[in-house]
Amino acid sequence: MTKKNLFNTMAVLLLTVAFLSCAKEVTEDNEATQRRILEAYIHENYGDDYQPTATGMYIIPLKSGYGDFIQLDSCYALVQYEVRSLSEIVLESSYEARAREMGTYQPNHYYGRHLWKIGEDGINDGLEELLRSIRVGGQSRGIIPPWLASKNAEANITTSGSESIIIYDVQLDSIIRNRKQYEINRLQWYSHTQQNNLDSIAEGFYFKTLDAGKDTIADNVEVQIRYVGRYLSGQVFDTNIPDTAKRYRFYSGSDSDYSTLAVTYRDSLEKMLDENELVDGFTRAVHSMNFGGHAITFFSSDWGYKGASQSSNGGVPAWEPLFFEIWVEEKY
Repeated sequence: MTKKNLFNTMAVLLLTVAFLSCAKEVTEDNEATQRRILEAYIHENYGDDYQPTATGMYIIPLKSGYGDFIQLDSCYALVQYEVRSLSEIVLESSYEARAREMGTYQPNHYYGRHLWKIGEDGINDGLEELLRSIRVGGQSRGIIPPWLASKNAEANITTSGSESIIIYDVQLDSIIRNRKQYEINRLQWYSHTQQNNLDSIAEGFYFKTLDAGKDTIADNVEVQIRYVGRYLSGQVFDTNIPDTAKRYRFYSGSDSDYSTLAVTYRDSLEKMLDENELVDGFTRAVHSMNFGGHAITFFSSDWGYKGASQSSNGGVPAWEPLFFEIWVEEKY
C-alpha cells in the first residue's frame, strides 16, 4: 500500500531526477538547436506538408473526430495515448495490446483510458494545445519541443524532461466537465453491476463488512493488515499477500517483501486520518473493522490518490477510483 508521502506524478517510466531539474530555462542556443532538429525530423518524415504552430510544435491529424473540440478553460479529457522518442522508441503506452507487442507489458500496470486535467495545474502546454486541436473521437500526433513539455512538474503526465523532443499520439475519447460526478457515476455503476447495489456511506465511499471479527481494537493499538488492491475492472494492482502476487504474476521473488502492513488504530477517525500516511479511503475502512475482520471498500480518487499517479504502485493513474479487500489479523 503506497503511502501519501511517496506520491509521485504519472512518470511510469521516465520521471527521474533529470526531470526535476528541468525547471531551468532553456537557453536561446538550446532552443535554436531543438528547432533545427525538429524541422529536420519533420522534413524527413512528413515533407513540407506541415508547419509548426505559433508555439513551435507540430500537430499531425491521424483520425477525424465526430464530436466537440475542448473549449472550456478547465475540464478533463478522457484519453488513450502512446509516447515515443524521435528515434521511434516507445516510452509509454496506455494500450495493453501495444505493451504486449513491445514486450513491456506489466501484469499490475494500468492500461486503458486516462483522465488528463486541462487548465491550471494540469498537463503541459504542448499536450493541452494538442488536445484542443482534436475533436472527440479523433486522434492526432503531437511532436512537442522541450519548451512546451516542462511547464508543470506536478502535472500527471509522462515527459522526458526539458532536453528531448517527444512524440505523443493521443486519442480524445470524451470531455469530462465534472470530474467528481464522473467518478461517482462509475462507482454507482460498479456497485449496481458488481456489488448488489451497495449504498455509499459517504460521497464517493463504499464499505461492506464480510466478517465482523471478534475483538474490538483499542485506541493507539497497532494492527497488522493484509490487502488486495484492484481497479474497478477487477485487475489487481497491489497486494501484500504472496500467493496473490504469484497468481497475478507480479511476485517479487521473496515472501519477505510481502510483510503485513502496520496501521495504528485511533478511536477518532479524524486522528487516524491525520496520523496515518495511507490513503484516506483505506484508513477509513480499517477504522470500521475489528481484529480478525474482513471487509471490502471502493472509493473515488478524492479518497485515494487524487491527481497524483503512482509509478511505484503498479502505475495507478490520476483520478482513478480504487477497490480494496482488507483483512485485519487476529489479536495477539
